[in-house]
Amino acid sequence: MVNEGAGAATASTLAKGPTPAASIQIDVAAAIAAAKKPDKTSDVKLLNEIRAKIESGEFEIDYDKVAESILGDAIAASLSRVR
Repeated sequence: MVNEGAGAATASTLAKGPTPAASIQIDVAAAIAAAKKPDKTSDVKLLNEIRAKIESGEFEIDYDKVAESILGDAIAASLSRVR
């Protein structure tokens, strides 16, 4: 004997589709995007400071930091690939 009530609930669930594993509210996503948006005034200020240091000969490259960043990006990219 089959319980039709249970079958009807399953059919109803299947008609709606799968439930997402995660969800995010749109207002939260907008806040995150706004927080990641760079402040143009600080970018211009930083660029002017860098230009002044280059012109005066005071600009120094931190090669260890550059190498660390390149390796970190390469590792992150290799881990994010679908295998």
